[in-house]
Amino acid sequence: MRKLIRRVLILLILEIQLLTLAGCWDSQDIEEMSIPIVGGYDLVDPVKDKDVITDGLVVTGVFPNLSPETDNKVRVEPIIGLTTGMTRYTRDLGSPEIFVPGMLQVGIFGEDLAKKDVNKIIDNLFRTAKIKNTLYLAVAEGRADELLKMPVKDYQNIGIYLLGLLRHAQQRSYMPSVTLHEFGVNSILPGRNPILPIIKTEGSEITFTGIGVFRKSELITKLDLKDARSLFLLRREKGQGRIPFIVIKNEKQVDTGTVEVTNSGKVRVEPVGDDFIFDIKIKLTGTLIEHENEESLQKQPERLQDIEQTVAADIEQDCRDFIKKMQEELKVDCIDINKYALAKWRNELEDQIDNDFIEKVKINVEVEVHLKNTGELT
Repeated sequence: MRKLIRRVLILLILEIQLLTLAGCWDSQDIEEMSIPIVGGYDLVDPVKDKDVITDGLVVTGVFPNLSPETDNKVRVEPIIGLTTGMTRYTRDLGSPEIFVPGMLQVGIFGEDLAKKDVNKIIDNLFRTAKIKNTLYLAVAEGRADELLKMPVKDYQNIGIYLLGLLRHAQQRSYMPSVTLHEFGVNSILPGRNPILPIIKTEGSEITFTGIGVFRKSELITKLDLKDARSLFLLRREKGQGRIPFIVIKNEKQVDTGTVEVTNSGKVRVEPVGDDFIFDIKIKLTGTLIEHENEESLQKQPERLQDIEQTVAADIEQDCRDFIKKMQEELKVDCIDINKYALAKWRNELEDQIDNDFIEKVKINVEVEVHLKNTGELT
């Protein structure tokens, strides 16, 4: 009898657990929720919005319409407020749906806002517990709200398009994929400064145009694609991309083509008297994907060496030019090497690391290229 009672009790307990595990007590139809995929952040337009508010933000949300009965697949909703939090308050007053910020995938800063300061936006995103740290960030060339209005073909909405563009940037080009966590860390730690990819609309497409360099949370310059590649490689960001080359021998062009390479890098720092010397080594490894010279590289191994040396020399010179620009014009460590000095001499350097430290150090760079495959039959 006791065994029978025990079995009945066990069955009752299991049934209760199964009911609670179903998660039906607080369930809500997904069609009743407002789920943002992209958030765009701009300063108020002094002309267009002058009668609404004189000083504040325009926060633009891209919301997919989850109900199959709606005609439009997406809603693009700009809200104006003095702060990001106030725009959410305003949105709640007029929205029939539950706002779910945890589904935010991408954040786009308008250029004017980025030049002023994005610290308040970053702080708000970090304080919203449901927003994930892997939120991808970028700067729009111009205004974010204008970019988010652009229709895209062959995609559900512009949010899905931007998420793929930013998430996979490093796998196909020398553009960084920067998350909220990475930006936040680099904007507050001594000696560190964040970077963000810059995007803009070109016709019916959205493309990368360069990299934005920040001094802490303020955009100070935009780099073109050539300088952006040098910055990416000098920061030792792991990526893959294509590099064109022209081989010159005896003042004559003997070959031209393109290599596809992945990159890696190392940094070494040593004090010399009162100075510091940084040695950056960049290694590029990959394949020759095209070249115009018809002679077989298998029969001319020295030609492959010429290509490797040409690519190495070109990238090395580009990096040296960028280092000079960084030290003389930008005057911030945007190649992320100060941390190596701080790791060894923090007590001595912490007070000066964000002042003129990067301007005074000596930075050497060496590039090594190794092509493993020429695409030719042996």
